[in-house]
Amino acid sequence: MTIWKALKYLTCTFLSASVALSGWVLKEAVGKGPASPALEAVVSFVQANWLATTVLGLSWLLLCASVWLCADIRERLDALSKNAILFISGERLQPHHFNLVGYNAYYLQQPEYAEARSKLRNRDRLLILGRPAGGKTRMAFQLAKEAKGDWLLKLAPDFDWRTLDVPYFPLLFKLRILWFVDDLDKHLGRLNVSQGERILGERCALKLIATCRSGEELEQVKSDYGMRSFVGSLGSPVICRDLSDEQIIELAGQVDRPADASLYDGTPGSVTLGLEIMRNRLQQAQPEATEILRAMFLLRKVLIFDPEDLLVKAVVQQIRGGPITYGEFRGTIDWLSENGFLRR
Repeated sequence: MTIWKALKYLTCTFLSASVALSGWVLKEAVGKGPASPALEAVVSFVQANWLATTVLGLSWLLLCASVWLCADIRERLDALSKNAILFISGERLQPHHFNLVGYNAYYLQQPEYAEARSKLRNRDRLLILGRPAGGKTRMAFQLAKEAKGDWLLKLAPDFDWRTLDVPYFPLLFKLRILWFVDDLDKHLGRLNVSQGERILGERCALKLIATCRSGEELEQVKSDYGMRSFVGSLGSPVICRDLSDEQIIELAGQVDRPADASLYDGTPGSVTLGLEIMRNRLQQAQPEATEILRAMFLLRKVLIFDPEDLLVKAVVQQIRGGPITYGEFRGTIDWLSENGFLRR
């Protein structure tokens, strides 16, 4: 039993005891038999101070109801945080909550950030498009960080909506939630995003930020009728454009990277993540490393985002045209994870 559930039970016990005691006093006061001196003193006090007694009684009932309500809200928030990937207040949000590496606020200086902030403020819905490592998640993080008083929610693609229990008290309380849906294509056929928007919109004051890679991934999303309608309801998207050579060099100087624009592909992520270092490291690795990355890319293209090891191993063997030992496979997987190419 959680502390909040115990507090709810304790509050109900106090309230029940208060009602029972009041009923007993009233019954004894109107009874035909002689009342005890203590009861006569209580009745006399109530009669002499009926207004103060009434206010005191109502205040006690209001206090019990408030304590119960607060405990119930906290209990539901704790339950929601256990079922979600991330459920945290905006004031406590940090870059690692969005898996941001080498975070730098330089992207705030780009004009599309002001556009994104304006659209989210006016519509409470926002779609961010861009290339991989183009700054989509960084922009979403900054917008979420500015949403004071909101709770940030991120759900797994296989989230079961039947487990959702958002605190909801009509006319009294509506939780302010900013729902972040990262990479819409990963949710195809898994999480019904439009259903989630409807359910959350009914139970809370909802804002929504969705991101998607432009190009083939966006076309995959639009190939699904329900997802296409959802994307259309978000309005015109904000596009994360590539940085100019001058902007790349400026950002590289801020994050202690080589000031050579030719080392990067124009996206802020290619600078903050040290893309040229990653490329060199991968080129010096064993052939199994590139084969595994190719296998993961092919699996992702067919919307398999969390494949089992045996499936990846089978695709690797198909790519290389021959077998790979399990020791080679596991060792390469570990190497890729340690060097930031794969994340479990």
